[in-house]
Amino acid sequence: MGPAAVLALQRAAGNAAVGRALGAAARIPSGAPIVQRAPAKAVGPISVNNTRISVPVPGGASLQASVPAGQPVNWSLAADTAAIDAGTSIDATGLVTLGGTQAGGRITVKADDSGGSRSSATRPVGLLKAPGSIASTKITGAAGGKTYGAKFRHTFAAVGGGKGSECEGVRVNEMFAGIPTPMATSHAMTTPFGSFTLNTNDPAGTAAGWVINSSGEMGGDDHVTIGNGVDIRPLIKNTSNPTPASTLPASFSATQSLRSLEVPTNTFRAAFATPAHVRGLREPSAGAPEFFVSANGTEHVDKYVGKPAVRNAKAASPTVVASEPPPPKPKKGAPAPPAVVPTTVQITAESTPTGAPLKFSIQGEKLGCKIDATSGLLTIGVTAGSVTVRAAEAEGRSYDEVVVTITARPVPTPTTPPGTPAAPGAGGKKAELGEEFADPDSEPEEAFA
Repeated sequence: MGPAAVLALQRAAGNAAVGRALGAAARIPSGAPIVQRAPAKAVGPISVNNTRISVPVPGGASLQASVPAGQPVNWSLAADTAAIDAGTSIDATGLVTLGGTQAGGRITVKADDSGGSRSSATRPVGLLKAPGSIASTKITGAAGGKTYGAKFRHTFAAVGGGKGSECEGVRVNEMFAGIPTPMATSHAMTTPFGSFTLNTNDPAGTAAGWVINSSGEMGGDDHVTIGNGVDIRPLIKNTSNPTPASTLPASFSATQSLRSLEVPTNTFRAAFATPAHVRGLREPSAGAPEFFVSANGTEHVDKYVGKPAVRNAKAASPTVVASEPPPPKPKKGAPAPPAVVPTTVQITAESTPTGAPLKFSIQGEKLGCKIDATSGLLTIGVTAGSVTVRAAEAEGRSYDEVVVTITARPVPTPTTPPGTPAAPGAGGKKAELGEEFADPDSEPEEAFA
């Protein structure tokens, strides 16, 4: 048997069995040491200067594996979650060269004892491919509490259209470049809903943001929220707010720049995605007002729970005739005259959200009119003119008004019962006195020529 065959047999069967076989073949007494395998040598642990490194490898960086001094080893690479690219290799010193098309993921660096002891050690290395785009966005839950909004998570695709799993371990952080003080963590903004403070990650923080998991998804939520103290009243046109600065639908947007962190240089790359964060209030054509938020076009809707606004105050009859005056009090013993029914007009108004309680009142001169504060039924007085009726929400900050014009009642035309003598003054003097009172000796009156 040649040396290679003996070594192979030795590894498979062990020293004792091989020794006995060779001793029998050579007629050597049993127990005499003929072949002895070299004792096993410990290999490792393997050290790597960068257990996580971006691909392509950043300028000035390297991927170098090593074992303790005095350990002669043979180096190799094995696939893990990433295949070994044709251009990827490791040399005799443990220096890894990554091919230009090396995929992201994990690979394994292996060191084998070069003395034939079959001892070895391995060490995983993360190759971090930069994300290149947002593949999808999902909502993981509502904001909850006294807040409108939701929690969002993006799934990324690797640069060049690769799988998001190639980006495992990459840190992504945000920056809002288009707003005041973009490098701060608190940003005062002017919105249709008033002042708003946007709180963000530290855009320069290399430990801030989210780490991409093995599915290519953010390892945490991105919150797009606003307090539910948003007030619809300044957005509704009515008497109390005749020229609103903004009307429904109203919204504002902030553009989020997502940047990935390059390692081991710990520098942020240029933004690879710029999803919009939108916050807004709208009123569907049929339904209650709602607050909406969106990230990257994925929308979440909450029912509006703020104060109501009032609009569209109307009178069923904007012009009415004054009520008939009540009859004079009858003399003692005389029958009571029939009761006079006053004129009434129904006043209505809309609230948003629908169903909010309204309070009706007359503003200014009442002209003898009265109104039911709850129902809005206006009772007209006997005086002509105009009255202003207001419909307001409970706090009275939002209201709308309508004017009701009251015209005077027509003067009644008197009627003459049949057989009544003509009133004096219907003819000349003779006619005024009647024939039986005329003086037959009187001279005719002279007339002026």
